[in-house]
Amino acid sequence: MSSSRSSSSRPKIRPLPKTVVDRIAAGEVVQRPVSVVKELLENSLDADALQIDISSQRGGLESITVTDDGVGIHPRDLPLACTRFATSKLVNVEDLKSIRTFGFRGEALASASMVARVAITSRVRQRSRSNDNNNAKNNDGNATTSLKQDGGGESSNDDDDIPHTNCAFKMQYKDGSHCSTSNPNGKAKPHAGREGTVIQVQDLFYNIPSRRRALEGRKNEREEYERTLGVVQRYAIHEAKRGVGFLCRDKTKGKKMIGSTAADLNTQSLASIKKLQQERKRSRSVTTATPNNSMLSKDENELLATKDVIGQVFGTAVSRELLPLKAGEGDVD
Repeated sequence: MSSSRSSSSRPKIRPLPKTVVDRIAAGEVVQRPVSVVKELLENSLDADALQIDISSQRGGLESITVTDDGVGIHPRDLPLACTRFATSKLVNVEDLKSIRTFGFRGEALASASMVARVAITSRVRQRSRSNDNNNAKNNDGNATTSLKQDGGGESSNDDDDIPHTNCAFKMQYKDGSHCSTSNPNGKAKPHAGREGTVIQVQDLFYNIPSRRRALEGRKNEREEYERTLGVVQRYAIHEAKRGVGFLCRDKTKGKKMIGSTAADLNTQSLASIKKLQQERKRSRSVTTATPNNSMLSKDENELLATKDVIGQVFGTAVSRELLPLKAGEGDVD
């Protein structure tokens, strides 16, 4: 009798519901606001962006906005942008052997939409016809563009896709899918916007009160912003050689700022960064190599940009003491 009772009260193994699985997975990817910023930054870099702006309010709990000038997401791909394991960066198993992107699993935006309210506004970059097959890719590990699929998954020879570059398109997401209230027909709505992508993540952890409470408060929120700034600074240094400019600012209401455009990091204004950006833009529009009229070589320009960014982050006294080192695979035993 007692044995039957114990067996009946013993917990059974059951598969977890999809909503629980998705929420657990989201918690592994998005542990705090800086996790969201890191994922979105990497997506912008994968999108061939040259200008990346990051702003947050209340340490990222109220809002995180990442704006880039990447290739953009095609409007027909937007409905899948926040779907788990929907990505344009992989097609088959063989692609895993030659990954050249930061993200590839398609979980970044999906995870963010599980614990926050996400909105994406994107406009596909207009491309030179002579360079249609050499474009890079766009945002997020999810259903965006890739090196193989120009401009948000659009095929490079689709003439009927050209009108989609005339304006941006916007879609809102929640719990891993687009919101039926804001997009009742399941399609993205035309919206004002420049070429590239704007991703807004609002009310982070609104559905996980315990985690949100642990991050609230003026001191905690300031610490979260400092974490965000630190991550952006490291990416700014690493990507300086590619001419990527970063801007990071805290837009918390009531925060004392020197002017409306004050930023804690702004490498977009550096002359060395602008020079590398011009070279990359020129290479997009031509198929043949153009002569380098600069007094400095490409390596010297990249080194100068890196030192300039380090100087902005750590001070010119530090950057002046740096010595260039070159190393390659196999140089160290």
